[in-house]
Amino acid sequence: MNQGIMQYNPPLPGPAVPIIEALKKNRSFIIAPHENIDGDALGSTLALFLTLDKMGKEVYAYSADGVPELFMFLNGIEKIKNAPPPSPAQVAVLLECSYPDRISGGYPPERLGSFTVNIDHHPINGDYTDLSWVDHEMSSCCEMAYYIVRELGGLDADTASALFVGIMTDTGALQFSNVNSHTHIVLAHLLQFGIQGSEIIKKVYRERPIAYLRLFGRVADTLQRLDDGSVAWADLDCAMLDECGIEQKELQTLTEDLNRIKDTDIFVLFKALDEGKIRVSLRSNETRVDNIARKFGGGGHTQAAAFDFKGTLEEAHSAVLSEIRNAKKQPGLIKQEAR
Repeated sequence: MNQGIMQYNPPLPGPAVPIIEALKKNRSFIIAPHENIDGDALGSTLALFLTLDKMGKEVYAYSADGVPELFMFLNGIEKIKNAPPPSPAQVAVLLECSYPDRISGGYPPERLGSFTVNIDHHPINGDYTDLSWVDHEMSSCCEMAYYIVRELGGLDADTASALFVGIMTDTGALQFSNVNSHTHIVLAHLLQFGIQGSEIIKKVYRERPIAYLRLFGRVADTLQRLDDGSVAWADLDCAMLDECGIEQKELQTLTEDLNRIKDTDIFVLFKALDEGKIRVSLRSNETRVDNIARKFGGGGHTQAAAFDFKGTLEEAHSAVLSEIRNAKKQPGLIKQEAR
């Protein structure tokens, strides 16, 4: 069959409609991802920027964290600035910012735009904007952005590549339970625009600088297992980054790369990179970890969640591993929901 005539047209979700109308009728926009930008936030930011720019809109996209080297191969990536927006726009589009303090750079929504839009696929959201589309059944923010870009006529090789990167990185290359048939249909449509999916996956998952691999080894040396081996954890600190010569923003896939231990259900990475604060990343194969993260004021998905712990690394170990032990004694609390 000639792939050029294959048709993919998943129905437009209702909550996307007023957002699309707001993007059509307004002139100026600021696009803000969440802090500690990842592939999903970056991909949706870039795809929406390119689409609005193509429409002749005034658009400014930024990431206070800069752009990780891992994603510099994407066309148009240089358009995303790390400088603060020069002035508010008519509309601020916030991506995966469950609460205002998640906005990149710590800017309040009103500093970015007089009208605010929030697009998020996390199950807990503060609902603090004028328009909000929150759907935790979506695999990624990029899957949501796909519908907006498609309806605005923005799909081309560059936007398709950006969206493909976001979907793949936020689903662990389609390994997580947040993937469904709609996700595959969206990816199939993106591939129709001539992008090389295998090459993108190779760049994101198979090409690593030596500094990253050295850091991986240093962190892997700290691996420990809890009790029956179903829980494992590792530590990362600033000294390791300095020793290996790598920046924090280049750690996009470190947690997933480490989460490969046979017979381990929950993996925890403790990142002691800011004084007095430990960033804790949770991954699981079967059980829910979002409930655990919420106990510490964080959140996320059933199999991928995170939070900040105020205290020392030793205190974080004690508190988090104790909570995991307690949670695993209550399987009804964290058992993976049937899909």
